[in-house]
Amino acid sequence: MSSEATLEQTISCPPPAWLISLVQQLQALSAPIGEAEGVSLLEAVSVPSITAGAWTRFDERFYTRTSIFRNAQAELLVMGWLGGQMSPLHNHRGSICALKVLAGEGIEVSYERSEIGLLAPSSVSRQKTGFLSASADSDVHQVGNVKEGPLVTLHLYSPPLDGAQYFQPSESVLFDS
Repeated sequence: MSSEATLEQTISCPPPAWLISLVQQLQALSAPIGEAEGVSLLEAVSVPSITAGAWTRFDERFYTRTSIFRNAQAELLVMGWLGGQMSPLHNHRGSICALKVLAGEGIEVSYERSEIGLLAPSSVSRQKTGFLSASADSDVHQVGNVKEGPLVTLHLYSPPLDGAQYFQPSESVLFDS
């Protein structure tokens, strides 16, 4: 399995019925939101069985990104991960990201700068179904699926994620999106 994804894997899809209330709340936003509000919005999402639906996709080569909603204030994505698929090390430059695990078990590795300027792992968290987290702006992390079964995650970015930076531990900035 590849450990890297391409943004070309993003597709758009109408929101499933269980996300319509969240999409309506996002449509009403007049300004970007913070981490706590993002987590609160995702916490209220009640998820039915997610085994089927156009918004639940998997690909043997890459993790998938399905765009559910986007406006000037927020972006909502459902991501599908097969075993062994990981995001590149990245930040959310200029945006917050609230994440909810909808099904499966994920992992997040957070990084910080060492005294010589290199990125080094600072924490690892297991993310089971229902897990909520948030990161902001320059927080560098890697998310993915290290289990055999599929993983489905819901991501809320505010404002929409347009300026992520991608890293390697031995370098500072690998490339900007």
